[in-house]
Amino acid sequence: MKYKVSLLPEKNRKRINGKKKAEKVKVIALVALFMMLALIIIVLGGKLVADRELSKIHSMNNEYEMKVQGLSHYREISDTLQKKVQLIKDIQVEEPSLYNFIALLSNVEHTDVSITAIECTEWKTSRICVLTGTCQSRQSFNEYMEKLKAIEGVNPESVMCTAYTVTYTDGKAVADFSISLTCSGGAAPIVVEESTDAAAETEEATDVAVE
Repeated sequence: MKYKVSLLPEKNRKRINGKKKAEKVKVIALVALFMMLALIIIVLGGKLVADRELSKIHSMNNEYEMKVQGLSHYREISDTLQKKVQLIKDIQVEEPSLYNFIALLSNVEHTDVSITAIECTEWKTSRICVLTGTCQSRQSFNEYMEKLKAIEGVNPESVMCTAYTVTYTDGKAVADFSISLTCSGGAAPIVVEESTDAAAETEEATDVAVE
């Protein structure tokens, strides 16, 4: 067995051992520093890559948001058009139109019955019509009432005599009468709050639809 015996003084020997330990600690510290530096480089590199990808995602997201906003604008336009179309449908009235109805009235045979006035009130909505005239007898008047009930589009139950007055001239009886009737196809009035320009457009569309 061999033994190492140092001939250096104790003080020098401790100093040399201290230097060796310091060098070992220095080496360990340098290795740890390099490892930390490498770790920092890796983290920074990963952050740069992540930031780049995040920037791409944000760019794509902004592009999609612009497209969605554009589609929302088109959707609003479509909804507005659908509302206007529905409004036109709601304010349209079914046949008969007023001139067709007057033509049907004119074609009714009315012997001994003379119509002096035809008054149609709010034809687009209520479709109420009042006929006034004269007749020679109650029988001819009743026959005329039955013919009015048979007109296409007229509600038979709505045909009513609102006035019937008999006067005598030169010994002859002449009756003045008034008949009220309602024709089908009326539409309830629609109130829409909108701007002056929009209201004008709606009124024009209504006139076109009724014609």
